[in-house]
Amino acid sequence: MATNENVNKVIYGNQTVMDITDTTAEESDVASGEVFYKANGARSVGTLNADSAVRGNISGTLSDQTDLQIELNRAYSKTASETSSLDDLDLIPVQKISASSDGRRNIKFRNLKSVLKTYFDNIYSTFSGSYNDLTNKPTVDQTYSATSSNAQSGKAVASAISGKADTSLLKSTVGWSGKNKLPLYLKDLKSRNLQGTWSGNVYSQNNITFTVATNNNDVVTGITINTSSASAETIFYLGTASFPIHLDAGTYIFTGCPEGGSNSTYRLRIGGVGSDTGSGFTFTQVQDGDRKPEIVVSNNATVSNAVFKPMLRDASISDDTYEPYHESVEEEIEQIYADNGVLGAKNFFNVNDVYSTSDNTNVTVEGSDIRIQNTVAGTYRFRSFWLKNLPKNTDVIITMNVAITSGNARALLVDREGSTPTIIWIQDALDGVFTKKFNTGTWGHLSLTLYCTTEVSDIGDVTYSDVMIRLASDPDDTYVPYAMTNRELTEEKLSISELKTIASSAADFAAFKTAIANL
Repeated sequence: MATNENVNKVIYGNQTVMDITDTTAEESDVASGEVFYKANGARSVGTLNADSAVRGNISGTLSDQTDLQIELNRAYSKTASETSSLDDLDLIPVQKISASSDGRRNIKFRNLKSVLKTYFDNIYSTFSGSYNDLTNKPTVDQTYSATSSNAQSGKAVASAISGKADTSLLKSTVGWSGKNKLPLYLKDLKSRNLQGTWSGNVYSQNNITFTVATNNNDVVTGITINTSSASAETIFYLGTASFPIHLDAGTYIFTGCPEGGSNSTYRLRIGGVGSDTGSGFTFTQVQDGDRKPEIVVSNNATVSNAVFKPMLRDASISDDTYEPYHESVEEEIEQIYADNGVLGAKNFFNVNDVYSTSDNTNVTVEGSDIRIQNTVAGTYRFRSFWLKNLPKNTDVIITMNVAITSGNARALLVDREGSTPTIIWIQDALDGVFTKKFNTGTWGHLSLTLYCTTEVSDIGDVTYSDVMIRLASDPDDTYVPYAMTNRELTEEKLSISELKTIASSAADFAAFKTAIANL
């Protein structure tokens, strides 16, 4: 047996104390000059030159690791600054799980986009848009629930609102505010367009015909334009400087031009604001003011049955469905009261129902003017009027114009039922327009007294005009003279038998006239 002069294994009894027989290192594996022991126990010195060792593609010496530092600085770090954009050549780190060795890879952003596009194209190509194509379907309530956070099916919603609201019923019972704020009436269009000729509802100018359709209320519902070739640019006025369309401050949408409109054919226009060639336009009315909308047909334009339906609506209304103009419920109520002022009783103040007067000489009545003069300093003059037939417990409004030449004006409302008059209200320092609302209460004999008062050394001259007392529910403050109500006419009428009795009792015709006058 060969003798190993080196010790590589020591056994004491049954126990191995030392064993280096499995050492695999050779001189070339150990740094130069470093001592180690080989598998046979021989002492040896490493020969590996560290300066020539390969560390990836990084060059340099152990004392100069600039290249290593540069690569480390460029390496990905979770603490690196965030970027909000990617270029096609930017690298994105990925971990490839299927790799048999180190799975770390980089992918260019442009390649990532291509991969993702292919992926999602395959998904969406198989999705028809149907709810049934979804895999993890959300819960949709088939029965309406006001407290559910789930989506409500159309069936559930339809069932919930069924019979709750009928738009046509609402319109026919309580009325509705008009969507279209452009009041167009045939009679107004005829007065605004005078350059051409009218024949019924057809207007002709420059080889163009404008046929105006209306409903039963004379409201314009459409304007049809035809021309083989317009001989000149023609404007059909919906509003003019003399008869503009008034708009409150706000934002509006103007629509109504049919498809095919352009600056060379036809369009709807509001001067200084914009034109509608088929899609409408939005504009803001900064403050209350007037606008002049119009239809423009260009020179040489050919137009065949182009139907204009002009509509001006509030920008908050998304529905662009055309609706002809109509007055709101409020406007119609105002019109009813205005008509009542012309056709019936509105003003409860009768200038002829005199209760008392201080001096007939210094009080004169001419039309709706009540002039009260005071020529003696330190005194006052007045005239009191009965307020008859005022309904009980009803709000009414008194209005009048007060013109003071000199002195002071005063109005006094008194209940004269009983032995002691009750002052309901007194108003001093009247001048100009006077308006007061009050309730008639249960008072039985109301009187209104108008004064001309003076200081000790003054004289007075005051004129009250257009005195009117109307129901507070009547929004129309246009003055109308007194007229008897139907009830008053009924109560005051004389029967044929009463006339016969008066006639038979009269000595002659003069006596008959006197008897009638005294009634």
